Amino acid sequence: MIELAVTLPNALYREFDEVACVKQDEATLKARVDQHHSLQDRVLASLPADQDILHVKSKEDFARILSSDLGGIVTIKDAISDELIGQSIALFPNDSEPDADMADMDMSKYDPNNVSSIGGVVTDPAYRDHRLMLKMLGIWIAVMQDMDRQYAMATITNTNVQSWVTFIKAGLLIADAGFDASDNSHVYYAVRDLKEPFSQSAGFKVKDESLVETISPSMPLDEVRAFFNNGYVGFAAELNPDPSGPKYTDRLLITPRDNILG
Repeated sequence: MIELAVTLPNALYREFDEVACVKQDEATLKARVDQHHSLQDRVLASLPADQDILHVKSKEDFARILSSDLGGIVTIKDAISDELIGQSIALFPNDSEPDADMADMDMSKYDPNNVSSIGGVVTDPAYRDHRLMLKMLGIWIAVMQDMDRQYAMATITNTNVQSWVTFIKAGLLIADAGFDASDNSHVYYAVRDLKEPFSQSAGFKVKDESLVETISPSMPLDEVRAFFNNGYVGFAAELNPDPSGPKYTDRLLITPRDNILG
């Protein structure tokens, strides 16, 4: 059994029927930092030494995040052990602090008061088949809707296939690609307009299959960005034809935005 919760700055605090909403509490900050750092250590232990998926944070980083006036933390705990098994970090920018932490994505057309970004999504490897990431994204989107923020965003390392697949399942389309100088990685930018209808059970469908192309992390960034600049969006991962391998290849299916149904 698992327990979902969201911790919000006191200025953004609100209550929900289906999930606990927790106010920031300086008295418990150290204990919460230790929990998040311990979860990160467990995830790191499951990854190869040369991994480029997890952006490692210090305890000082977690303390800053957990006491921020602009951010919130969506968490999942094991209800029996009370151990933290999932976390994600949401930002709610405003006019005075407009940075949504979207690397080099062009944010000029977005009002910072109308967006939220999420990152630092980490799940305990022992619970990876429990769709924890999708559950956390669902809570984040519910908080956004309650705040009447329209655009959900995320920056995702382009080699982290399982992560961008899950964001797509949560209704975010891959809208651009770029370079994240903070960790020297190529990334995809995922965006969802919450005022547009989306069915998680149906996913994204296209009108004309002949208009579908594929891109991959091995392609030059300029070539990938050219597709997005011409109105393409990523809507699914390519299925792996080898049944003995992973479910998906690292290739992202893209199509013109107006070819997406709905």
